[in-house]
Amino acid sequence: MQHVHQPAYVLLSLLVAVLGSWTALDLFRRVRTHVGRARTVWLGVAAFAMGASIWSMHFIAMLGFDPGAPVRYDLPLTALSLALAIMATGCAFFAAAEVGASWRRVIVAGGVMGAGICLMHYVGMAALRTAVSLGYDHVLVGLSFLIAVGASTAALVAAQEERSKLWRAVAAGLLGAAIVGMHYTAMSALRLTRVEVHALEGAGIPSLGLAVGVATGVAVILFLALAAALYDRRLDVLGGLDAGRVGYWELALPQRFLHVSECAREILGIGADETFGYAEWTAAVHPDDRERGEAEFVAALAAHVDYDAEYRVIRPDGQVRWINVRGRAKNDSRGRPLRIIGVLLDVTDRHTAFAAVAESEDRFRLIADSAPALIWMTDAGGRTIFVNRHYQVLFGRSHEEMPGPRWAGAIRPEDRPNFHREFSDAVIHQRGFMIYTRVTDREDRILWLRCEGTPRFDADGTFLGHTGCNVDVTGDERPGIAPRPEQHVKSRDGLSARAIGRPPRSAANEI
Repeated sequence: MQHVHQPAYVLLSLLVAVLGSWTALDLFRRVRTHVGRARTVWLGVAAFAMGASIWSMHFIAMLGFDPGAPVRYDLPLTALSLALAIMATGCAFFAAAEVGASWRRVIVAGGVMGAGICLMHYVGMAALRTAVSLGYDHVLVGLSFLIAVGASTAALVAAQEERSKLWRAVAAGLLGAAIVGMHYTAMSALRLTRVEVHALEGAGIPSLGLAVGVATGVAVILFLALAAALYDRRLDVLGGLDAGRVGYWELALPQRFLHVSECAREILGIGADETFGYAEWTAAVHPDDRERGEAEFVAALAAHVDYDAEYRVIRPDGQVRWINVRGRAKNDSRGRPLRIIGVLLDVTDRHTAFAAVAESEDRFRLIADSAPALIWMTDAGGRTIFVNRHYQVLFGRSHEEMPGPRWAGAIRPEDRPNFHREFSDAVIHQRGFMIYTRVTDREDRILWLRCEGTPRFDADGTFLGHTGCNVDVTGDERPGIAPRPEQHVKSRDGLSARAIGRPPRSAANEI
């Protein structure tokens, strides 16, 4: 008897075989980046995808097979054929997945996989219930076996030698075509003889039931491919966060079910196997920060804004760490938050540094305030950014109370040209300076000041401002102090006299 294969099903079976091969190779690729339990899981998923795709391809092709009589399928044998495909693929993948697996091992694994695929095919054919008997041409059966072994070995080699998506696409196309070629070679070996069958009705599952099963298998393959892609993307994101020592967390609402990444557990000092939910999170927050942290969290949810807070946590080992916690809510169609995803960072070092800077600034101010001289500092624009307590002693008023350009405005008019020129020259020549000048205090008394200072520059030579001190030398009778200011201008070269171009506006303008 002649049998017919409908072209649409032939093309569909080829598409499923190629899709399944691509998915299996893509899943197998992930085996290399995992060890232990994760490696075993990925191997199992890849084997299932490959076996299920071969089985689905076989029975899609069988749906397009017309032996000239009604067809049904024995359910136990059909299920057995699926199990054989998955088991054979799984054994081969497990054998060939070892790093540096020898060619001999790959060839043996290909033989096992090919034999399993052939066995799946012929068990699936044995599940066929129709009014014809099945016979086979032994030569073509042997050829189908060789094609199955060759396709399986090629699949394992492709899985091991993958270099790019193009390589995987070509390998999946060739492997899918080989599997389909094996199937139709085996079908060409089929010899049909009509027989009288009276009990066909009710025996086995109809073609419609098989179609549902095959459609389910294809859907599973597509789901595995999509899940693998999403999981891969998630791993990439989490891997990048881990590389930057950034913890990741998710909070499901309204139950407040909390999940934290491994890096977040390390920051919080929580073991990988320890239970850590929202209650444990709240308990870990320092008691002095707990109420504030919760209030900021609730306020951010109510205002539909991102959550950004810093507070202390107490680790199980007793360490107190500062963490920065940030999160963004994912809302439903009504704007109600469903879950929050975010990151956390250990910012203890930053807080420690800030505290050290604040302590250093406090020490500097205490030292400066105890000095019997005016100590001052300006920025690059000439604005005073620091004066010590002696400012008020010298001028009889605070820095904020001084009118106009601060104490520079108190300089006697005849002394100002030399005063400004000395500040500007210090910047041009990058040197320190010392100048004597007269000022008028709050009670209109004339005071002589010795003003010493130096310009500040960063590593690139950018001018940052001046720093210096002023000493009241009104009662000093040392030689060199006379009533004419142009005779009292002195300079002291403290740095190299390298010109740096036109300086910014002198700090003397607003000191």
